[in-house]
Amino acid sequence: MAEHHAPALDPNDPRLVEVNDPADIFPELESTAVGDLLRWHNLPESRGSMPLSSARARLLVSMCMDHRADLIIPNEFAYILRSAGGTLRDSDFEVQYAVAVGGVTEIALLAHTDCGMVGVSGKRAKFVDGLVARGGCTADFANNEFDRFSTLYEQHDVVAFVVHECRRLEAMLPSLRATPLLYRVADDKLLQIRTTL
Repeated sequence: MAEHHAPALDPNDPRLVEVNDPADIFPELESTAVGDLLRWHNLPESRGSMPLSSARARLLVSMCMDHRADLIIPNEFAYILRSAGGTLRDSDFEVQYAVAVGGVTEIALLAHTDCGMVGVSGKRAKFVDGLVARGGCTADFANNEFDRFSTLYEQHDVVAFVVHECRRLEAMLPSLRATPLLYRVADDKLLQIRTTL
């Protein structure tokens, strides 16, 4: 099977809203932990108001395990869960624990551009070869693992995925605010996502 690459997100996608000024932050996020995240991460001039430590977690962040994504936030500001594609599908207990015991009332779910889980079903050869070469596995084992997991992690539209995941979490925990965001790898900026157009 031929390898194929993930399609690039359209930079003019009307769902995506940049934050280049405090006034760009959606009004419903202005006085929230997600609003602080957007200010501190995207706006260098706002970092002067960023404390060294928040003393307790105010936010749960779910993001991809991708090594190119890193957040500018104070120590102790957020619990951060990382997984392939940023999915929380198998992490409901961790989310519930962060809410019930950790005391967070907001979640930020971050998709990102150029995600390896987009089109993952077309990456069999690379996965198998890499697992054999660097993991010491047999080709049969690597093929079986790919068959077992690739469809669970496959994404086609990262923006639609993260919006859907937010809705799933809010249905599970109706008092919670779950906010979808997009991390743009090219410039390390967070973009807001319009969930209705």
